[in-house]
Amino acid sequence: MPRSQRPHQPRPGGRRPAAEEAPEPAGTGTHSEHGTEHVSDPEGRSEPVKVKVNNGSKVSELDGDRYETVPTGGGKFSAWRRKVQVQSGKGPSNRKRGGALTPEARKARRRRRGLTGAVVGLVLVVALVWAIFFSPLLAVRTIDVQGAQLTDEQEVRAQLSRFEGVPMTRISEGQVMDSVGSLPQVRSVHVMTMPDNRLVVQLVERVPVAAVLDGDSWSLVDQEGTVLRTVTDEEDLEVPVVEGGPDVLGTDDFATVAQVLSTLPAGLLEQVGSARAESDSTVELELDGGITVRWGDGTQGGLKAEVLAQLVDAAEQTGPVGVYDVSSPEHPVLD
Repeated sequence: MPRSQRPHQPRPGGRRPAAEEAPEPAGTGTHSEHGTEHVSDPEGRSEPVKVKVNNGSKVSELDGDRYETVPTGGGKFSAWRRKVQVQSGKGPSNRKRGGALTPEARKARRRRRGLTGAVVGLVLVVALVWAIFFSPLLAVRTIDVQGAQLTDEQEVRAQLSRFEGVPMTRISEGQVMDSVGSLPQVRSVHVMTMPDNRLVVQLVERVPVAAVLDGDSWSLVDQEGTVLRTVTDEEDLEVPVVEGGPDVLGTDDFATVAQVLSTLPAGLLEQVGSARAESDSTVELELDGGITVRWGDGTQGGLKAEVLAQLVDAAEQTGPVGVYDVSSPEHPVLD
């Protein structure tokens, strides 16, 4: 856009240049052959504008409909520039020209944004829950059973087969225990999930502390009298035999004997061949070689076990012994 020039100020004490002495006005803009152009402002005043040209034939008259006089600097120029920006649809004034958002419109926009964020968050949560609890990405592919000594491992696997293909995040120890809890040898389980989609089930089995003669075989039982296994060969017995047969299981006499046997250290328990409880709930043990141990009642079990173990280990110093009486552990008697 051509810029208007301020009127030329004459030099002090001198004359205007020859090119400015004889302007030839012609409408809104005329020119002379010397290159001086006159432009009319909106109020009809004519101001000379110097234009450098080679000759008068190359100066054309300005089209007043296409060009607008640029106001001088300051506030007027800023106002003019904003006006042009608004008319051209550019600049920050466009929003004001179209009208500022009302408080209700701002609230509605914030509600829409909040609703959009809530929907996106809900979708992400649903996708995450599906991936963790229902996606086949975390499904069990193999089941590893550990610690099965008294328990039939194949039977355990059959009980756990229902967990194959189930996401590991949905499997708990309680569910696994419910599946194998019917097996008498299993006391509890520990469950671990591995990164290779492997479910590791570690069995905690009951410990046999005694055996009872049942016909032609022996039943291995734990401290609670639960039958864990049946043995047909007496040489395979690694625990003492409790006299009384299957009928003794569940009685107070068996509970007392089982409590005594559970307090013995492993090395001493291996030497016990049989155990029985008398009518007054006193316990007697029979060690290898026919040695009798008078245990007494079930009190002070830990101290009695410690004293008996020391006496047995000191057999070379004590000489042959037929009876160890530890019913009073502070004053043991050897016979």
